[in-house]
Amino acid sequence: MDSQTKASDLKSIEDAIRHLSQKRHLITEQAAKAKAELSESKSSNRSAFATTSMQPIEEFNQSVALLLGFIQHTQLDQLAQIASSPVRVFCFNLLIGVIRGIGFAIGLVLIGGITVSMIVSRLPAGWLPKLTAML
Repeated sequence: MDSQTKASDLKSIEDAIRHLSQKRHLITEQAAKAKAELSESKSSNRSAFATTSMQPIEEFNQSVALLLGFIQHTQLDQLAQIASSPVRVFCFNLLIGVIRGIGFAIGLVLIGGITVSMIVSRLPAGWLPKLTAML
């Protein structure tokens, strides 16, 4: 269920960025008509004004496409989702800390056991009664 929510959120973000790159929400019907009339009347001879006015739009579309690729590549949306919930971040860090602590304890027991067995193997045969007698 959680992965479906993430997938739908990612899909909605991609759709919003594509929609933004096409600027559908910024262009009115009148502007679209004017653009169509201008392109019909000047189909053979494009004016310098039309060329220069379209350049920023094309650059913006390229920038948005580049940004979308960057977000998808770095999985920045997932990081933002995790960072937006402080409780989730706290629980995640607590779990990671417990796992590291358990790993440290297991490693310490293994290395300590190996060290003690090496020391005991080098001691003379009757070392334990002598040690208890001294105490």
